Amino acid sequence: MGRYDPATGESRDDRYVSLQRLLRREGTMPTVRQFLWDEIGLNGQFLGTGRTMDDEGVLGPPEYLCRNLPLAEMHGAVVVDVVPEG
Repeated sequence: MGRYDPATGESRDDRYVSLQRLLRREGTMPTVRQFLWDEIGLNGQFLGTGRTMDDEGVLGPPEYLCRNLPLAEMHGAVVVDVVPEG
């Protein structure tokens, strides 16, 4: 049995958060973080600031997934509102 369902293209592992699964679930912070890990490959060093930080707290070089542009200039950009619980 393969890792992906051939009919949907989704992972057979329910813990994997694809974009489709993220959109079907509540956008909790852990779910969004799992999506970033699973689909985009952001690992434990990802800070969300454009830089990584190693285990000793040393910042890495600037890293970006796309050119730095205003959202209005990003063709096809989608903004998902994420509100922390509590």
